[in-house]
Amino acid sequence: MPMGSINFYLVALALCVSSVGCASQQAVPETETTYPSAKVRIEYSNQDGCSFSYSPVNFCDEKHINAVSTAIAESMPNFNNNYILLTISERPEYHQKSVVAIDPSTGFFYPIPIDAYSGTPSDTDPEGKDGKISFGLDSNEVCIDGDILVYRAITTGNFCFYFQDGKFIGHPTAYMN
Repeated sequence: MPMGSINFYLVALALCVSSVGCASQQAVPETETTYPSAKVRIEYSNQDGCSFSYSPVNFCDEKHINAVSTAIAESMPNFNNNYILLTISERPEYHQKSVVAIDPSTGFFYPIPIDAYSGTPSDTDPEGKDGKISFGLDSNEVCIDGDILVYRAITTGNFCFYFQDGKFIGHPTAYMN
């Protein structure tokens, strides 16, 4: 091979390597914000990874991960000082929603140990659409007034849960055992 051809290939190789090196070192624009990815944490003895044992709700499915990821990107803390409390539609035909507390700094989210909550049918709300959830930025308490579905059983009343050490305590449910 002539010496000129070798020099050409060496120069071409050097340009190729330097352009790849430069491309891999491009800085992320300062206006672009990255958020932690959503990861479920269920801290009860009867957990099954992504759901409570025997629960039909899979917190690792695309619907739940997308809802939590969107909340991390678009919502401000509204619960327990630095968490986001989010309701996620489970069975819209029955107005049922699950509830999770999200730590936006880590992406971890913690479900209340129920399958869903909804309203209780009444004279003013015959379909039971209007389940009420109460919580605040300065409190670790979440109260649900209506129906809760836990392990295939519906219970009506006012149920309060408290977020402590990465899980909800308070009103006992079958998923807390």
